[in-house]
Amino acid sequence: MPETAEPYGEPWLTSIVDGMVTPDLEKPDLRDDYFLNINYEWLRDTVLKPGHYQAGTVSDIEDLVDERVVSLFTDESIPGRGAELVREYYQMYLDWDSRAEGRELYETNEQAGMPA
Repeated sequence: MPETAEPYGEPWLTSIVDGMVTPDLEKPDLRDDYFLNINYEWLRDTVLKPGHYQAGTVSDIEDLVDERVVSLFTDESIPGRGAELVREYYQMYLDWDSRAEGRELYETNEQAGMPA
């Protein structure tokens, strides 16, 4: 073995980490890095959506389901007391200012020894 060679070979590229495969990185030979050779274009060209840690069909479907669920929470055309309560609870969930005030009141009452 030559003295300059590392005993374990060349350093390995973790190609599944976002940003590791860039346009200036040459596509490796199939024998050197099988995974990167097969997936090179996808890894190079895929951009993650803000707030996402993965990309693909499953992520796209998760986003679609989330959008549909939220649309159900805000759909005024759905009749009934249950739908009305869901819309009301969802609006309460979105109201961060009132939630913060309620938390402050709870903590103040708790410190004063008052029931919540």
